[in-house]
Amino acid sequence: MRKNAIYILILVLLFSVQNARGQSEVFFLGHQFGIGARAMSMGGAFTAVADDYTASYWNPAGLAQIRRMEMLGSMSHFMMENSATVTGIAENIDETNATKLNSFGFVLPYPTYRGSLVFAVGYNRVRSFDSGFSINGLFAADTDTAYQRSFIEIEDGSLSNWTFSAAIDVTMNLSIGASLNIWRGNNDYQWTDEYDDQYNVYYYDYISDLMINTDYSATNFKLGAMYKLGILGRIGATMQTPIKLKAEEDWYERVEYFDNYDPAYADSVFIEEYEGRWDYSLRAPYIFGVGGAFTLLPNLTVSGDVEYADWSQLEYTSEPPEGSIGESNRYFKRYYRATTQYRLGAEFIVPLLNLQLRAGYFNQPLPFEDATSENDREFFTAGVGMLLDKQVKLDVAWLRGWWKDQSDLSTEFQNVTEEIDVNKFLVTLAFRF
Repeated sequence: MRKNAIYILILVLLFSVQNARGQSEVFFLGHQFGIGARAMSMGGAFTAVADDYTASYWNPAGLAQIRRMEMLGSMSHFMMENSATVTGIAENIDETNATKLNSFGFVLPYPTYRGSLVFAVGYNRVRSFDSGFSINGLFAADTDTAYQRSFIEIEDGSLSNWTFSAAIDVTMNLSIGASLNIWRGNNDYQWTDEYDDQYNVYYYDYISDLMINTDYSATNFKLGAMYKLGILGRIGATMQTPIKLKAEEDWYERVEYFDNYDPAYADSVFIEEYEGRWDYSLRAPYIFGVGGAFTLLPNLTVSGDVEYADWSQLEYTSEPPEGSIGESNRYFKRYYRATTQYRLGAEFIVPLLNLQLRAGYFNQPLPFEDATSENDREFFTAGVGMLLDKQVKLDVAWLRGWWKDQSDLSTEFQNVTEEIDVNKFLVTLAFRF
């Protein structure tokens, strides 16, 4: 009876962690920065610039500016440091590093009598799930008694899209475009909870492992427009249709339990294993963006973007992993909010050197009603671009970001604060012919 009661206690804990994870919406997991070294070195303020393959992501109408065929490829290196603290427990630092393909694509202008008609196809890694977290502590139950409790989280994967885009000049100054995005992704999540009853406070130890593997799929469109202001610059606007994301999620739990009390089970290891599957669909709201790029000097361009989404309109379109569809959607309406994201950038062309210097800033607010400014994800960016010859261009970007997260993991680990520092480097090589 004692062993069964302890199992129930452990499984209640595990299922609470599992359900919390299942309800963590994919649109806010991990990190979404953008694609292309040039765009990101300008803080992602690229809606009204958008003059290479990456326009298929930022503003497909910008493709109409391209007059020659282009092949573009981009790699990224991501570094994250997560410093987790809780009252009375020493700081725990976890580091994550990942080098991955950021994007690649091909642009084909189609010959026209006047104006422009351009097609593009490619691959974009939009959201990265790579992260890590760990925390542990020694807790005293009473005099000369203590137990060790630790949590370790490892997560990797990404959400990407294959995009098929087209743009056309409808007047001398107005271009429109569209991208069909076919989304695919995978998220591998591992969570370990270890309890070491060093002084036999509760007479048992255990190690539990939870593994969740999720495959994602969806289709949506991004529509864009761009208007030329002559020598002053350009303005652009975009609308992204709702992404109805289908998730196929397999989970597996393994519990190793060590009984330190009952002599009949001394030094024995009991193993319990559980597995299951969740299939559900989640729909994001429309996302709207506007931007401007202005020529202040012959060799200086500044740009700015604003993006708006009302996340209270997020909804499940099938039964969620936990609770009912009505209960979950009411939760979104009550506890989620609209967000406005700002991006700023500048590009300076160094005379006679074929060199472009860039800098930028962007801010990503969280969509939760109780989020504070400390939870906003802030980034400063910088980069350089250079022509290697008349046909080949190299761009390099650096992103530096930071923010705080708060959570409660268990009775012992309440008010956990994570201070997250991020550095990301991108290198893009483009060939026009």
